Amino acid sequence: MRTVRAEEVGRAPSRAEVIIDQAAASLVSLTATTSSTGHATVIIAHSHLRDRFLGFPRAESVPGRILITAHDELPAAYEAVVKVFAASDLPEWTLRIAGAVPAELEDSYTRTLADHTGAFSLRDEALSDAARVEEISQAELVVVAAPESNESQSIILLALSLDRAVLVEDTAAMRTLADEVGSEWVRRHPGALTADALETALLALRSSPPADRPNLDAREPNAISAQYTAVFRAAAGEH
Repeated sequence: MRTVRAEEVGRAPSRAEVIIDQAAASLVSLTATTSSTGHATVIIAHSHLRDRFLGFPRAESVPGRILITAHDELPAAYEAVVKVFAASDLPEWTLRIAGAVPAELEDSYTRTLADHTGAFSLRDEALSDAARVEEISQAELVVVAAPESNESQSIILLALSLDRAVLVEDTAAMRTLADEVGSEWVRRHPGALTADALETALLALRSSPPADRPNLDAREPNAISAQYTAVFRAAAGEH
């Protein structure tokens, strides 16, 4: 079995991927996609993480705090989010950056943050699970770039599991997710994020904040595990 990543779509497959796909009994993906070799996949959604982080210290949401974060190093796509926030007229909001800044983008981040003292705060380090839970729980909104990548899917599900809304690009996969968990939890912007789109999204968030909790029933870990078990058993039967 092989897990297909969203990053494969639209690019030529590597020789290794061709060989592995020919040998694999099943290809699995988090969203409806095909592998770089054109093979269809079995869709198994990312499970929620509510139970995994029970007992981890959580903090109250800081009003007006937007967060961008990553498991380790911040993907390059977040540089654009930083620049968009800097160009926006959002005096009641701040942008929290939590994750290791890539070495090649350190100068860019430093310049932008220096030009907007007070609007940004930075935690420039790889985060532990506890630190990531702390950072997300303090956010009012989590902005996730490249939302269909496997890492972004993990960040989205962690935010939703901690009852924090996310802002993502409007894609078919994100529309499906919004329909599933509640559109007030998965806020979407058309195309690349712009200052106007960010300002509009934040105005809408304040005008109509999320109610209750995200509906994550379909992503209960035992149900997701059962889907993987079925795929493994089917693969074992073929080999």
